[in-house]
Amino acid sequence: MRLSVAALLLPVALAGVACKKKEAPIDGIGPWHLGKSTASEGTICQPQESGLTWCSHNPEMMIAEHRATVDLYFRGHEPTAPLVEILLALSAPCNPEAIDKWLTHRLGPASRSSGRAILWDGKAAVIIAMLPAPGGECRIHFVAPEDGARRAALEKEAAGAP
Repeated sequence: MRLSVAALLLPVALAGVACKKKEAPIDGIGPWHLGKSTASEGTICQPQESGLTWCSHNPEMMIAEHRATVDLYFRGHEPTAPLVEILLALSAPCNPEAIDKWLTHRLGPASRSSGRAILWDGKAAVIIAMLPAPGGECRIHFVAPEDGARRAALEKEAAGAP
């Protein structure tokens, strides 16, 4: 009995398809992950009256050839408080087109836009890029999808509403 080359390669091809790893939903950037990272991972953290803990002076990132500062917001004041928002601030003057291209390359086409904001609705994070934000800087927010109030506030700000 003679087997064809195609018959010999079929199991190898099927094994490759079966082993292909499905990409996890985007839940943050760099070492920070919404709902998983905790306040103990922040650099300089200060409790806020809003019930959040704000952590600043975290390691900077490069986004589309722009230096981005990283602020982290955790729900609660204890070291185990979960991360609910990541803010990347790219100083003015920023290049909105370059940042949009960088984000689209990594996240795919945006879900929608609202005013100055471009939004990606993900299962594990909503990404809202304000290109530019009021004041001329560009900001990229990673927000927990269940935080509808924060998303609405950011969209209102992007639309220029007070």
